[in-house]
Amino acid sequence: MAMRWFRARSAWTGTLVVSLVLAGCRTPPVPRTFLGFLHQITQEVKPRVGRIMGTRADVTITVGPTTDPNCYGGTTADRKFVLFDPGLRERFPVIVWHYVVAHEMVHVHTLHHWETIPMWLEEGLAELIAMQVIPEAQEFAEAVMRNEYERGYRLVKELGIEGVRALAMRAHKAGLDQIPDDWLLD
Repeated sequence: MAMRWFRARSAWTGTLVVSLVLAGCRTPPVPRTFLGFLHQITQEVKPRVGRIMGTRADVTITVGPTTDPNCYGGTTADRKFVLFDPGLRERFPVIVWHYVVAHEMVHVHTLHHWETIPMWLEEGLAELIAMQVIPEAQEFAEAVMRNEYERGYRLVKELGIEGVRALAMRAHKAGLDQIPDDWLLD
């Protein structure tokens, strides 16, 4: 009798432990419609960004909570995954999500020679290209532009995308990891 209780208790405990572990590892359910919504926007925006930057890139869009309440989305360091916080979906109109996706697609497309631009300049490039791809969101972009984005945005606007591309290619051909600051001041 004691043995049967142990086996039953053991099976029940095992099920409970497995359930608790799985529950702890699983992210809260995300509405499939949000992921589908982001994929649809990505299919529209990604090729347009790629044409402007002259690159092709693969990306996986995923959703999950971000730790920064001011962060709408982010691109991983390997530029393969873009994360969007589903909790923010209802806070912004659809056009803003188009803009945010366009901004993140610039980071995804920052490949080859583009990798030599400093992050603050890359953020400015992302802002400028997102505004070109989604001009209807310019008011939103100007309202949320952070100082680091603004500095890069102003310089990219002054140099033009082709000017930044030329500097990036020059640094890449010279074997540099990053465009030297003095080149940006010329």
